[in-house]
Amino acid sequence: MPQLTEEQKGIEELLKPRYLCIADFWNNPFEVGDVIQFEDYKDYHDFYTGDVLGKDWSTAFMELKKPYQEFSEGTSIVWNMRAFTPYPHLFRKLEWWEHREVSEMPEYVKSPIGFFKVEWIIRNDELFLSDATDKNDPWIKVSPTILPCTSTDYLNFKNKQ
Repeated sequence: MPQLTEEQKGIEELLKPRYLCIADFWNNPFEVGDVIQFEDYKDYHDFYTGDVLGKDWSTAFMELKKPYQEFSEGTSIVWNMRAFTPYPHLFRKLEWWEHREVSEMPEYVKSPIGFFKVEWIIRNDELFLSDATDKNDPWIKVSPTILPCTSTDYLNFKNKQ
């Protein structure tokens, strides 16, 4: 299997599944607003080693999470994504761009109409992008049809035009 470039690894990181805790519940190990990111995933029905972004959970605190997870070696937490999906009133699956900073966003994206080199801004807590090669291009709100891509994907698309 070919080695991934740093750019490909960055895109893979952006596309890792994440959930937002949107409501409190009895024995909740999360705080409302916590972003739960899954790591080392194989497919969306497998187990994921994950953590809540910005949190460092102790082994004692992990005991509270037993109904929602299984344990792996050490203090790593192994989450099963199926524990989150039946509870949309408690956890919302995030789109790849949600709850991210501009500095985390890719330089290139693909959409149903092509591949683009883009610039990013945040306005009123929403992420917008614009074609970096066309200063007259309007800022548009990111949607699920826009995905990160590599510079190679972008250049291949441009060369075929």
